[in-house]
Amino acid sequence: MNFAQPNRPDSSNPSLDEYPIGLVEVLFAVLQDFVSTTKSTSGYIEIANDQKNNQLSLKRLSQVNTKQLSSIRLVDIFYRLAQVTSSHLKSMHVDKIINNVTSKSKIRFTEPESKYSSTLLSTDEDILSWCIIAIVSACNTSTLLQAKTRKSGKYLVLSITTRKKNWLTPRVSNIISRFKIDTIINRKQHLDELLVSYALTMLSTIDVKISTKKTNEHDNLYLLLPISQQLNVFDGSGNLG
Repeated sequence: MNFAQPNRPDSSNPSLDEYPIGLVEVLFAVLQDFVSTTKSTSGYIEIANDQKNNQLSLKRLSQVNTKQLSSIRLVDIFYRLAQVTSSHLKSMHVDKIINNVTSKSKIRFTEPESKYSSTLLSTDEDILSWCIIAIVSACNTSTLLQAKTRKSGKYLVLSITTRKKNWLTPRVSNIISRFKIDTIINRKQHLDELLVSYALTMLSTIDVKISTKKTNEHDNLYLLLPISQQLNVFDGSGNLG
């Protein structure tokens, strides 16, 4: 399995071929996660031998198991993204992306499909969907999302938030705000950081821009999705401001 580099369209920018996330970095992050949870499990099993601490140790073991399952989920998403061999841009509505995200994950959206823009996008459905799943899952947040759309020049802005105000973890927010295609990756980054970096790289191959911002004390994730150049007879209807 080669995690090293997502395939990209031809580009005059040489840095696109030098993005330094490799198998070593991924394996190191996975190893650190599993070593940490294994040590915790062993420690709580020892505590469980003391009858007075049984309930506490069982609670801690449950927390460790949850962390382990989260790590496994992130590795699985990493694997899915790594299987993408090339981008295939097609025209589609944003509700198709929403449907694809929900069909491939436990993520759900509160808004009905009729609320989303009918503007046609030019994007790769699988790449965009898995990248959204990757970023949201890296935050280990609620799987119930709120989404809105609006037009901004040649892009359709998809804004994502949750009922929880601070749902974007500091590590994920930092990766997004500082990300550049030629950023040097620290080999000791956590798995969630590597996954988000990889997802951002994949998004750059389909001209999707991403940013974060606080609005009314709520974290918001903004994805600028390229609008299709094809004539869209529904253009302008159904947009959210």
